[in-house]
Amino acid sequence: MIVDTVKTGPWKQNCYIISNESKQAIILDPGDNFELIETLIADKKLVPIAVLNTHAHFDHIGAVEKCKKKYNIDFYLHEKELQLLKRANLYKVALVGSAGLSIPNVENTLNNEVTKLPIGDFKFTIHQTPGHTNGSICIEIDNHLFVGDTLLNSSLIPKNLPEENQTVLARSLEYLKQLNISLVVMPGHGTPEKLGIRLKEIFSDTRVEM
Repeated sequence: MIVDTVKTGPWKQNCYIISNESKQAIILDPGDNFELIETLIADKKLVPIAVLNTHAHFDHIGAVEKCKKKYNIDFYLHEKELQLLKRANLYKVALVGSAGLSIPNVENTLNNEVTKLPIGDFKFTIHQTPGHTNGSICIEIDNHLFVGDTLLNSSLIPKNLPEENQTVLARSLEYLKQLNISLVVMPGHGTPEKLGIRLKEIFSDTRVEM
């Protein structure tokens, strides 16, 4: 598996292009700057087969519709994100003063019962990690953990984002402590690091063994 990163939008949101030897590709969290995503896909001669999102904040879904139309592919999103998706332009206006997002249809809704998600040759493990939003998920494949904004340095994003619930998020962080701490965290903003290191930074104590 190969992972390429395209930084998009004013908050440098990470869109990930996950591909394999067969050139199949999953577009994960395409937040903006579709032309950059399109260029990378063309340069690497990839064949996108789906768009998959960790959550539906506007800075993570801005290029979803263009990806769907360009490559004729389906969009996967948790069902608890659908209302947030519909309100994406309202929140974009509130936070950055402009709208203009094309809100995509969701062909494949995930739910809390989904733990395994096969798409093409890819086999994802889905971790339910609400808190940042109601339906936030973390997506695991091949020692990588795509976390969206669940494990995020708070200095990288605005405070008091829509649907954020710190009590629920704390439970999700406790859940993530059960996973393999050698997993490489692929965040929605910022740079990758080992899960154990990131959790130790969050908890600032010795509860996470290294």
